[in-house]
Formats: sequence, structure tokens, C-alpha cells
Amino acid sequence: VPGRQVPVYCSSSGLAIMSRLGDAEIDDILARSTLDKITPYTVNEPDKILKTIQQTRQRGFAITYQQLMLREIAVSAPIVDYRGYPIAAVQIPVSPPGWTLTDARQKLGPLAVETAAAISGALITSEHPES
Repeated sequence: VPGRQVPVYCSSSGLAIMSRLGDAEIDDILARSTLDKITPYTVNEPDKILKTIQQTRQRGFAITYQQLMLREIAVSAPIVDYRGYPIAAVQIPVSPPGWTLTDARQKLGPLAVETAAAISGALITSEHPES
């Protein structure tokens, strides 16, 4: 549903955005979050969320499996402004059995990163035309 609010800690978009924030800001967000278990697969333990954010930083995209919705794999990459600050994310949701977690990671991860980088680049150019 466009425009709906979802918890940042268990959505691929939220994890992608948090991956571009500083550790203190992430700690603050998690401290203010209720960390509810939305599905049986929702990761809601702060240490596991932080580990996922670290993995997201390393590979450039987040991937979730049934954390927010059952039968959903979601891949997201952060869109950043001219300062490198995250302002949005590209999200690609798919469903098993048409997609496996491995296929989504290998095929959609790079696509999400490429698309987010293109959007970020366009935003940077429009915010700073002299660039």
C-alpha cells in the first residue's frame, strides 16, 4: 500500500536507510522503537538488527525474508542526498516460490544498488547544478 508506515527495524527499506546512518543515530532509533514481532520471522533483537545493518553496509543492500509480511522477500538499497545522507530507498519485493532468497540476493541486490545509485546521482545533480 503506497504511503503506509512500516517499522524501520524489520523492513528492507528501513534497514537500507539505517545502513547509511551513524551508529549513535541507529541506537537512538532502536531505543525508541517497540521492536514488535510482526510475523514469526521478524528479527526484533537489537543485536541481530545491528548485525543485519552491518551486513547491509558491506553489500550495499538489505534483504528481508518474511519479516514484515509472510511470503515476501524484499531487497532494498538506500537513496542518498548530496551529503550522502539517506532520504529514501529503492525496494523490490518478490514472493516465493517464484524467487528464492539466494536468487533475490544475487539478481535483485545489484539491481537495487544500481537503481538507487542512479536516483541518488540524479538528485545530487539537481540539488547542485554546478556539479
